[in-house]
Amino acid sequence: MGNAATQGSVADACDIAQASMSRYISGRIPKAQELYRLSVYFGVSMEWLLTGVDSRKPDVNEPSVDYRRRDKDILKTLRKIVSELESTTEDS
Repeated sequence: MGNAATQGSVADACDIAQASMSRYISGRIPKAQELYRLSVYFGVSMEWLLTGVDSRKPDVNEPSVDYRRRDKDILKTLRKIVSELESTTEDS
Protein backbone atom coordinates (compact mmCIF):
# COMPACT_ATOMS: atom_id res chain seq x y z
CA MET A 1 0.00 0.00 0.00
CA GLY A 2 2.66 2.53 0.96
CA ASN A 3 2.28 6.05 2.28
CA ALA A 4 0.95 7.45 -1.00
CA ALA A 5 -2.35 5.54 -0.87
CA THR A 6 -5.38 7.73 -1.25
CA GLN A 7 -9.07 6.97 -1.14
CA GLY A 8 -9.07 6.96 -4.94
CA SER A 9 -6.01 4.73 -5.28
CA VAL A 10 -7.44 2.20 -2.82
CA ALA A 11 -10.79 2.27 -4.64
CA ASP A 12 -9.03 1.70 -7.97
CA ALA A 13 -6.85 -1.12 -6.60
CA CYS A 14 -9.89 -2.86 -5.11
CA ASP A 15 -12.12 -2.27 -8.16
CA ILE A 16 -14.58 -0.23 -6.10
CA ALA A 17 -16.35 2.89 -7.37
CA GLN A 18 -14.90 6.00 -5.74
CA ALA A 19 -18.40 7.13 -4.74
CA SER A 20 -18.93 3.79 -2.95
CA MET A 21 -15.55 4.12 -1.24
CA SER A 22 -16.52 7.58 -0.02
CA ARG A 23 -19.79 6.21 1.40
CA TYR A 24 -17.91 3.40 3.17
CA ILE A 25 -15.55 5.90 4.76
CA SER A 26 -18.60 7.88 5.88
CA GLY A 27 -19.95 4.81 7.69
CA ARG A 28 -21.94 2.80 5.18
CA ILE A 29 -21.24 -0.95 5.30
CA PRO A 30 -19.62 -2.28 2.11
CA LYS A 31 -21.03 -5.12 0.04
CA ALA A 32 -19.46 -8.46 0.99
CA GLN A 33 -17.32 -8.79 -2.15
CA GLU A 34 -15.99 -5.24 -1.77
CA LEU A 35 -15.36 -5.78 1.92
CA TYR A 36 -13.37 -8.88 1.02
CA ARG A 37 -11.26 -7.00 -1.54
CA LEU A 38 -10.55 -4.25 1.00
CA SER A 39 -9.54 -6.83 3.62
CA VAL A 40 -7.12 -8.46 1.18
CA TYR A 41 -5.71 -5.07 0.16
CA PHE A 42 -5.09 -3.96 3.74
CA GLY A 43 -4.12 -7.43 5.02
CA VAL A 44 -6.75 -7.51 7.76
CA SER A 45 -9.87 -9.57 8.39
CA MET A 46 -13.29 -8.50 7.19
CA GLU A 47 -14.37 -8.62 10.82
CA TRP A 48 -11.68 -6.10 11.72
CA LEU A 49 -12.79 -3.74 8.95
CA LEU A 50 -16.35 -3.84 10.29
CA THR A 51 -15.69 -3.81 14.04
CA GLY A 52 -12.06 -2.98 14.72
CA VAL A 53 -11.76 -6.38 16.44
CA ASP A 54 -10.40 -9.65 15.08
CA SER A 55 -11.70 -12.55 17.17
CA ARG A 56 -9.10 -14.88 15.63
CA LYS A 57 -6.33 -12.96 17.38
CA PRO A 58 -6.17 -12.74 21.16
CA ASP A 59 -6.61 -9.30 22.63
CA VAL A 60 -3.30 -8.41 24.27
CA ASN A 61 -5.17 -6.34 26.86
CA GLU A 62 -7.24 -9.31 28.04
CA PRO A 63 -5.75 -11.56 30.70
CA SER A 64 -4.98 -15.00 29.35
CA VAL A 65 -7.23 -17.81 30.49
CA ASP A 66 -5.86 -21.16 31.57
CA TYR A 67 -8.63 -23.30 30.08
CA ARG A 68 -7.24 -26.57 31.42
CA ARG A 69 -7.30 -25.24 34.97
CA ARG A 70 -10.78 -23.80 34.45
CA ASP A 71 -12.01 -27.13 33.07
CA LYS A 72 -10.52 -29.00 36.04
CA ASP A 73 -12.27 -26.58 38.41
CA ILE A 74 -15.56 -27.14 36.60
CA LEU A 75 -15.11 -30.91 36.74
CA LYS A 76 -14.29 -30.73 40.45
CA THR A 77 -17.44 -28.67 41.08
CA LEU A 78 -19.58 -31.09 39.04
CA ARG A 79 -18.21 -34.09 40.97
CA LYS A 80 -18.99 -32.34 44.25
CA ILE A 81 -22.56 -31.62 43.13
CA VAL A 82 -23.06 -35.22 42.00
CA SER A 83 -21.66 -36.50 45.30
CA GLU A 84 -23.98 -34.23 47.27
CA LEU A 85 -26.95 -35.31 45.16
CA GLU A 86 -26.09 -38.98 45.68
CA SER A 87 -25.76 -38.53 49.45
CA THR A 88 -29.07 -36.65 49.54
CA THR A 89 -30.90 -39.45 47.72
CA GLU A 90 -29.30 -42.08 49.99
CA ASP A 91 -30.51 -40.18 53.08
CA SER A 92 -34.09 -40.06 51.76
